[in-house]
Amino acid sequence: MVFRLKCDEAPEEPESVAFEKVLKVSCNISNAVNYMQQGIMEALDGSIEKQSPILGREAVYSSVQRLSRLPTYLTVHMVRFAWNRDIGKKAKIMLGLHTLTPLRLCLTQLLFYSGE
Repeated sequence: MVFRLKCDEAPEEPESVAFEKVLKVSCNISNAVNYMQQGIMEALDGSIEKQSPILGREAVYSSVQRLSRLPTYLTVHMVRFAWNRDIGKKAKIMLGLHTLTPLRLCLTQLLFYSGE
């Protein structure tokens, strides 16, 4: 898996790239997710806050994760629990999710190409 981290507030800061071997991807389930591919892409793309060495303060970073190559078996973890602030506990998300057959799942969006 290729992890790319880019600062949104300081474009002059160089992008950091890291590599890690993974055999599992997460599929975040929410009200906006109807298909497994949408949930996987939501889990792979995101933003985080961390200390910026150039700005000297907390800054927002865009995180993009992509598979550099497909393993023999790719496990998809369906994340069906979310933190409920009202009750202060984890709550199970009881939404239906359409799964695609392995042949119809478009894996090209999950893969990282060095030409990007």
